[in-house]
Amino acid sequence: MTSSADRPILIYTVHKAASMFLHRLTRQIARDLEMEYFSINNKAAGYQEVKELSWNGFIQKYLSQAEKRACFGPIRSLEAMPSIPEGIEDFSVILHLRDPRDVLVSSFFSNAFSHPVNPVIFNPDEAARREWIERGIDAFVIERSPVVIDRYNCLIANLLGRENVLFLKYEDMVLNYQEWLAKFLSVFIAPEPNIPTETQPKGLLALLEKLPLVQREGRSPA
Repeated sequence: MTSSADRPILIYTVHKAASMFLHRLTRQIARDLEMEYFSINNKAAGYQEVKELSWNGFIQKYLSQAEKRACFGPIRSLEAMPSIPEGIEDFSVILHLRDPRDVLVSSFFSNAFSHPVNPVIFNPDEAARREWIERGIDAFVIERSPVVIDRYNCLIANLLGRENVLFLKYEDMVLNYQEWLAKFLSVFIAPEPNIPTETQPKGLLALLEKLPLVQREGRSPA
């Protein structure tokens, strides 16, 4: 097993758990730490490439080409399967989840009202959106619950409880962002054990001071 300081990083989540915020945050961290960051959201072609190769194929392709420590994400559950590589113990993994009930509620309002239409990623016609609105949130949640359950079960069965997996909660990000951020960053820059935050390595402190700006400048997590 490789050292945790050298392992490539995989970031797993679900839709409607601030996955685009995770993308913007990770992109900035990777720039600051001079890491290579590969994402389905990096460029217009990224989405199609991940879909064609699967996440595992995408990870294998770019990990073999990376000249520096690499990070991949956000990997949304059950998207472009298979998405959990063999030898997962050789990666450092962040698993970031939100209460699935809130995911379903957020999905309804996003799909029915606010999510911008994209011909490749999200392209419902007006009739579909009208139907979601007319049938209401209860019908939407009942219909979508099995998919959300499958997404969570996949992540729980394959990742939760592993030594190399850091489990983070969306709710903690909202309620105590600084503490959540410090935990998130610990996968990129391992904190020294038994040392107070104020005397941690300068790189970690610098990022803790700088990165909250990402949250203020971006949209509220959703």
